[in-house]
Amino acid sequence: MKVGIISDVHGNHMALAVVLTEFRRQRITDVLFLGDMVGYYPFVKECIALLSDFQVISVRGNHDQVGLECLTSGMRTDEAYRRACGSSLDRALDKLDTPTEAFLRAMPLQQQLNLAGRTALLCHGSPWDALEGRVYPDFQGWNRFTSLGVDTVLLGHTHYPVRQECGSVLVLNPGSVGQPRQRSGVACAAVLELPALSVSLLQLSYDPACLIDDARKHDLGLPYLVDVLRR
Repeated sequence: MKVGIISDVHGNHMALAVVLTEFRRQRITDVLFLGDMVGYYPFVKECIALLSDFQVISVRGNHDQVGLECLTSGMRTDEAYRRACGSSLDRALDKLDTPTEAFLRAMPLQQQLNLAGRTALLCHGSPWDALEGRVYPDFQGWNRFTSLGVDTVLLGHTHYPVRQECGSVLVLNPGSVGQPRQRSGVACAAVLELPALSVSLLQLSYDPACLIDDARKHDLGLPYLVDVLRR
């Protein structure tokens, strides 16, 4: 059994499209999404539509949490969020359709699954801090994963790919689909083969021109949104 692993899409429909094309090429129909569909870029509705052909199991990211709080309150993001991340989340919320809102509302903080006889814990940040925990490639506490009672921990949030064996536990971060930090101009994802727990990390090229144009039009005062795509 092969499953596609994605995280940190951040409203980047162009990057997600090339990842899903590769999943189709490999005949993958099941996708595990590790959080942050929203934030940074606004094409969230388009991203959800692209996923409609797949069986998707999701968990919530920290940007998704902000979006849910906005939906609950009827308000939009505060100044601090907009200063750091731009206007895209507000613009995405203004264009919500029913499938997109349902997708955002349905994401739990964590999920534990049985996949082809293997137990997998899904979270955005870390098992001990689901939204904000960070497990970078140089993380020093790998032994913390050995007592969780699962075969694999799948996580995101840092935008850096990680594949680490902690005793009998595989820790996997596929990197970011929409805004990878280790290299620009690519969409990162992973393919996990079960029950063997073999991993292929993907870095797929795409053209970010329409995202750059959008960021320049709407968030000219936040050059990071362009620089991170073309540095």
